[in-house]
Amino acid sequence: MAAQPKPDFINGMHTDRYVLYTDLRERWPVYYDERMRAWIVSRFDDVMRVMRDYETYSSRAMGDLVRFPLISDDPPRHTQLRTLVNRAFTSTRLKSLEGDVRRLARQLIEAFEDSEVEIVERLTIPLPVVVISWLLGVAEEDREQFKRWSDAITGLLDQPTDEERMGTAGKMYQYFLKEVEKRREQPSDDLISAVLKAEERDMTLSDQEVVSFCLLLLVAGNETTTNLLGNLLGILSREPHLWTRLREDRSLLEDAIEEALRLESPVQFVFRKTTRDTQLGGVGIPADATVLTSFGSANRDESEFEEPDRFIIQRERSRHIAFGYGAHFCLGAPLARLESRLAMDSLLDRFDSIAPGSGDSVRLRSDLLYGYSELPLRFGTDSPH
Repeated sequence: MAAQPKPDFINGMHTDRYVLYTDLRERWPVYYDERMRAWIVSRFDDVMRVMRDYETYSSRAMGDLVRFPLISDDPPRHTQLRTLVNRAFTSTRLKSLEGDVRRLARQLIEAFEDSEVEIVERLTIPLPVVVISWLLGVAEEDREQFKRWSDAITGLLDQPTDEERMGTAGKMYQYFLKEVEKRREQPSDDLISAVLKAEERDMTLSDQEVVSFCLLLLVAGNETTTNLLGNLLGILSREPHLWTRLREDRSLLEDAIEEALRLESPVQFVFRKTTRDTQLGGVGIPADATVLTSFGSANRDESEFEEPDRFIIQRERSRHIAFGYGAHFCLGAPLARLESRLAMDSLLDRFDSIAPGSGDSVRLRSDLLYGYSELPLRFGTDSPH
């Protein structure tokens, strides 16, 4: 019997990633992809094992692409760095933001001129951009640049040699370097100042590391919310009866957010680097190998989730790994959930129905991120507001 050809991960991601994932889980749960030069891991249990075992599967592989503190560090340094910014994402701090975020979401939604709206441009991009600019303490006039900068950074994670994106990232680096200098002279209650306080805790950070921290926070506070909210709205537009159900029972909203995270994970994978020879899923992986762990596949694993390709609101929430797991659980997860919940609440308050718009929706041109660059939607209102 002839050997089955290995799948082509890159081509599969560009055609139908979920067909690819099913094939990987069934036939090639751990395999080496020549074009990616990485071991691809697709089953839920195997992905969880990689995420738990940072001593064997190190985060330094992320530093091979674009070097960021936190996501390119392992404990104990990762633990020390994380404490610097954790206070910005505590439940108390997020609770204090809730009123401002709700008002912002309502302002953006009330500005919709027509029933048909390109929701990415009008809501899912501007909402998180403004909120993360509040947390970073940067000037209002600089916000328009933030999304372009964030896109440049995430684009480099997809294509590390893209010269145009490298140039944009360089401009962003210079901008934040000036912001860091300002905070050294006059600290304030923002995330940049919080990172600089590392020096008060016997932790040495270079200016480059502080700026890289700022870039990470910009991306973490931006891309996740944009793609989570867009994916959820896209799903609801295709299953409009769920919109009615959410309007009637808002207690289901958090469940809907978690199910959208599982079904269409905003971050599809992360890289790790093996520190020693190891075995995973019965396959030997050598030391110093790059390992790609697929959240997008793991979150649709048939052995973990019943009817994994269906959107089921009242599904058990605790098991998906859209935000990662363990030490590297996504720093921006609580903020993304808060922004998405408040935006959805405001949309449900105002509109009675949702449907796809007349134009075509366009997915991001990215393997790493899963979301929309364009998502036209039609909202209906039966009563005046």
